[in-house]
Amino acid sequence: MIAGRMHDRQGGFTVSFAVDGRALPGTGALQISSAGALSRHDPAAAKPGAPPTGSTSVATSKAVSRA
Repeated sequence: MIAGRMHDRQGGFTVSFAVDGRALPGTGALQISSAGALSRHDPAAAKPGAPPTGSTSVATSKAVSRA
């Protein structure tokens, strides 16, 4: 069974995926902050010489202004 979990964490959310209680390799956890930033954290995906967290961040918010 594939299960997804969403945790509210300080105004943002963390979504993680598992199969039969084991984390899916390569998926890690997706974190969405209250500011709209999306990041993926997978310590197992860290390569030698890469940052030790194995994290990737993507900004998902846009500034909108009205004239």
